[in-house]
Amino acid sequence: MGQPQWQDFLEKTGFAASPTKNVIGHNLFDFITGAEVRSSYQRLHESVWHGQGQKLSFQYRCDGPSVKREMRMSMSHLSLDGIGGAVLYQSQLLSEVARPPLNLLDPDLILGVMANERNFPIVALCSYCQKVAWPLSEHREDAREWITPEDYYARGGHSDVRVSHGICPSCVGMLEMA
Repeated sequence: MGQPQWQDFLEKTGFAASPTKNVIGHNLFDFITGAEVRSSYQRLHESVWHGQGQKLSFQYRCDGPSVKREMRMSMSHLSLDGIGGAVLYQSQLLSEVARPPLNLLDPDLILGVMANERNFPIVALCSYCQKVAWPLSEHREDAREWITPEDYYARGGHSDVRVSHGICPSCVGMLEMA
């Protein structure tokens, strides 16, 4: 994705424009929110970097408040004569469907902009499929079901929350197979 496409994508998703100078020269993993998610991308990166697979790909969702997007991420090992190698990341848009806005997917919640302003409860959102962790028990944090953002609202979930990034069990399995 080139600079014009990246700027257009950021505007469509409601995220602030990010000039190239804010990205170039910085560690890619510094931009990934959530320790579990960052670690998963690092493992995938290392796998491709060390040649355990020349290429791997997986599907993920990259939703905005008023759009559902299915994407494919591909990571490929590049051999660069004389200077070593690199890992090429490529995202491909598979489908994009408009829907009524879901405030849970607001960029300010996802980026934690409002985290310091309010003492809202934390809701875990899978960084790969965008499912929400729905508690099955008040007493056990690990007793939860991963549901779609639409089902979250249908069950009475609200938008006055802070978003934490994680990985649901289905996506953990998918990433282990990648």
